[in-house]
Amino acid sequence: MTALKLKTVAIYDDAWSTLWVKISLLMFGIYYNLKDSIDNSFKFLDSLNKFADETQPWVTIKDDTETTKDTLYTLAEWLRQVWLNLYVFFPEKMSEMFDK
Repeated sequence: MTALKLKTVAIYDDAWSTLWVKISLLMFGIYYNLKDSIDNSFKFLDSLNKFADETQPWVTIKDDTETTKDTLYTLAEWLRQVWLNLYVFFPEKMSEMFDK
């Protein structure tokens, strides 16, 4: 792992932690708010899209397969985490997506 990779993942770890706290408070805390919970999940999906655009795994695969593997693993794990959050709201649709 390169320092840049660690830095990038750390940024997204912080983003995920912040998102998780927000969603937890909105869903299970005294601030129950379905709309904000879903909005925060989709904001995080937007940040994942930005992460993919910045890291460009379709370009790095040509020269650096290890970095590409790390990037794709990071994206897959974050997508799984978002899937878990959205499953509460859309169990049928999320199950369909997971099966594909």
